[in-house]
Amino acid sequence: MSGWIKMHRSILNWEWYDSKKHMIIFLDILLNANHKDKKYRGEIVKAGTLTTSYAKIAERTGSSLRTVRTVLRDLETTHEVTRQSNSKFTIITITNWHLYQGGDTLNDFETTSKRQSNDKQTTTNKNVKNVKNEKNIYIVREVIDHLNKKTGKNYKPSTPKTQALVNSRLSEDFKLEDFKKVIDVKHDEWSQSDMEIYLRPETLFGNKFESYLNQKQEENFKVLF
Repeated sequence: MSGWIKMHRSILNWEWYDSKKHMIIFLDILLNANHKDKKYRGEIVKAGTLTTSYAKIAERTGSSLRTVRTVLRDLETTHEVTRQSNSKFTIITITNWHLYQGGDTLNDFETTSKRQSNDKQTTTNKNVKNVKNEKNIYIVREVIDHLNKKTGKNYKPSTPKTQALVNSRLSEDFKLEDFKKVIDVKHDEWSQSDMEIYLRPETLFGNKFESYLNQKQEENFKVLF
């Protein structure tokens, strides 16, 4: 087999570089991939594609079949390769073959590595944001449920304005317990008075929330005659 592949020094920063098994198997795929399109059993196999089997890779690299499967799965997860298998052979495609064959832009690999890293960070951030959103939804439901139990009303946790108010306070690091305390304090103060109409989300969770939270809860005494 003749020809060459291009390898930029930025591979030193590749996430699999310090894993011997990943480096050996990935280099084997790079070196054995087609350097140009060709026919294989009636089909066109593109450049950057390797028609092989787990057993052949294992034999060439001195790896176990289990190791080959694990490494290929990892490389597929990080978008280095894609693969298609049938009962006879496996087709492995190097995702960014153009970075290793031909061309003169040596920082292509580095650029792609940074993009993949950014893609992973974006995915992680989205996951964190989704978890945070789910937690906030749970808190909104708990808050409104507590308010409804105290007031006998039927406020909806799905109301956009209510969600916005609660989320605004959550962004200020207030907790579920803080909301319940405000509801309890103002309920004890306003219940059965002209102020009872203000036992509602827009009043309780607005810009006076912190002052309500720090207000001492009045004790209710029974007057005995």
